[in-house]
Amino acid sequence: MKHAALLLLAVGAHAENLLSRNKQEVDKSAVPEAPEAKKEESAPPAEAPAKAEEKTADVVIDAKTADKPVEDVATWRKEAVETKSKIPKGSSKVGANPTDTSHDEWEAPKDGAEKPKAWASMKIPALPTEEYGSGAPMSNPDSPDNLYKEGIDAMGENHHARMEKYGIEKKEEELKTVNSANSRRVRVISDMHIGGCWAKEKEIQDHFMNLLRSMADNNSPDGGAPISHLVLLGDTWDWWLVPLSEAVPRPEKLFRATDAYGYNVPEVINLVKKIGQHTKILAVRGNHDDENNVNLNSQAFGNSVQWMEDAFEMNGVWFEHGNIIDLYSNPPTAPDGQKKKGFGYFNTRAGAEEDGWQCQHKLKRVAGGEEDRMVSFMRRTVEYLDQPMGMEKNPVSLMWSNWYLKNVMALPQNFVKTHLRWVLKQANPAFKKVDYESVPVSGFGHDQRVEFESKKADYTLGHAIADHTYDMELLANKFGSQHAMARLFASGMENHFKWYKASRNHVLIVTGHTHNPYLSRMRRDKPRHSVSHDIVYANSGAWAQDSYARDHTSYLDIVFDQLSEPVTNNALNVGEYYPSKVSLYEYPDEKARDEMAVPFPKKRPGGFDLWLHPDPHELTVGPQQDVGSFNPPKMALSKQASSTGGSEVLSTGGYETKATEGSPAKATGIFADEESPKEKKKPDTVLDMKPWLKFKEQVAPSVQKPEPSWDELKKVQPPIQKPQPSWD
Repeated sequence: MKHAALLLLAVGAHAENLLSRNKQEVDKSAVPEAPEAKKEESAPPAEAPAKAEEKTADVVIDAKTADKPVEDVATWRKEAVETKSKIPKGSSKVGANPTDTSHDEWEAPKDGAEKPKAWASMKIPALPTEEYGSGAPMSNPDSPDNLYKEGIDAMGENHHARMEKYGIEKKEEELKTVNSANSRRVRVISDMHIGGCWAKEKEIQDHFMNLLRSMADNNSPDGGAPISHLVLLGDTWDWWLVPLSEAVPRPEKLFRATDAYGYNVPEVINLVKKIGQHTKILAVRGNHDDENNVNLNSQAFGNSVQWMEDAFEMNGVWFEHGNIIDLYSNPPTAPDGQKKKGFGYFNTRAGAEEDGWQCQHKLKRVAGGEEDRMVSFMRRTVEYLDQPMGMEKNPVSLMWSNWYLKNVMALPQNFVKTHLRWVLKQANPAFKKVDYESVPVSGFGHDQRVEFESKKADYTLGHAIADHTYDMELLANKFGSQHAMARLFASGMENHFKWYKASRNHVLIVTGHTHNPYLSRMRRDKPRHSVSHDIVYANSGAWAQDSYARDHTSYLDIVFDQLSEPVTNNALNVGEYYPSKVSLYEYPDEKARDEMAVPFPKKRPGGFDLWLHPDPHELTVGPQQDVGSFNPPKMALSKQASSTGGSEVLSTGGYETKATEGSPAKATGIFADEESPKEKKKPDTVLDMKPWLKFKEQVAPSVQKPEPSWDELKKVQPPIQKPQPSWD
């Protein structure tokens, strides 16, 4: 308590100092002055009156600067303001006025215009001219001034939250809308890891194939609103889970593999193509398939799947895999300007060795029940870690967390010992006493590129540790302690609360990556400056194990309603779609594990959110999507789905694949290019147990009859039921 009192006295003295400063000096320090050399190159005196408008003029994109390394956000902003340099990736509209909450619309590039490396369709507005309160992240968030102001703001928001909780203040009510019957669904699946040992569980494979078959047969297999879009949210493929000593196969080789740890990949691709005949499919890049691009996507799926790069936006919903905010997958650019391969790549390959844990799956827990309660408890525990000494967010707690991160956690000697070397030992117990300099990484070079089908071994785990020694220090200095901690919580502790609460432009944030499916709704950090008071986060989970050894077959369904009458805040126009509900499922369960209402926006949502990604250079964003722009066909329910509620397993529909001509009799790599043995081949139809139960009920208990044969059992038909009404 004595230390806390001293800290409070110091903060009070600092506050008094701040108030006594001259406003003119504060404004002068907020806007960096251009160097003398650049002043001489400025516009002639005749055009001087236009300078005041230049501060709010739009900055144009230039593809030539797309590959320029960014050491920190402050440098990037300073260069952009001084030189009007063109920025390769976009941001939401922000102005000098703190109350300016308008957003730019997405604009398609003109025909014939040269598309930059990233951001082919987003307009880049001018940068803010104030350090704090301008609507965008500060260029120096860890300065004493900004930490103090941010802490005071947080105390005010905490006060309002308590007043609303106890009914002293009236909480901002969400608008009640009138919706038409034209609802649609967007289904999200991620982290299938096809081609990697994480996806080797046969039960999970069977569930995934059955889900694809049901969706290929009908865009409303359960009789609900039609599924207009399917989002493959990254890690569809796995090109990381290759032992350190083995050569990495070429990515396209996986597309021909008929036994990739049990998956018949051509059959998967055929089913996806069939789904694409009535559903728009969108795909983004993950970390385990980070080599994926528009060409590989086309090789796999043709034009059935639209490639969306790292992220995209749809009707107020932001989609990304989640690896961009993961320090181990996306480290900051090194001081030498080189972009390093994430340390998670080397950790994953080390664990894929024969004595590693990545492919063993010794523990198996079923998702749900007691396991879910334990994971929820762990998630809440992480949220308490954001309150040092039990204090809510205030100037003292911010200054303390800033000091602790930069002077303890991020110190290179601590980071190497407690993070880099520690995760390698966890991935492979054999590495506890090994000399990392003597462990080569096959097919990887000092240029940070993967050389496929190569066993070149001039890069070792020791080199990887040396290359990533300063990662956390660079992260903290680049983004500031608070955003750096938000990323560490999201990736290392699988709780995204600190990251998504900072969002201002979207009502729903969707990621995958952690394999830990869950929904969460919280009050935003700055609700009065955002598109809604609360925000919802949804994690799509995985079709593999998570870090708690739970097997998942999870997916998300997002319901979009169409507005049929005008709303008072004019946030949306009549006829536009908006997300109203998100549900989390574990296949084949028909009942959702969790459901959550999505808040209706109080102003028009959309635009790149600098609060989620303060450095827009770090990701490539695909074109904006509109749920209403694609009209799914109104398909009648299939006979089996209508009689059983859509929950039964459907047949493959004749999707048979044969081995590629010229393939070896027995392949020996990570992907096997030959057909599975006949004795292991799955039948085209899967037994439905309901007719068998009905058959047993029809047999009188007193009459002893022999058990029905397989042929007799297949002839038993389910009772005739009144079919459910079609979408028409």
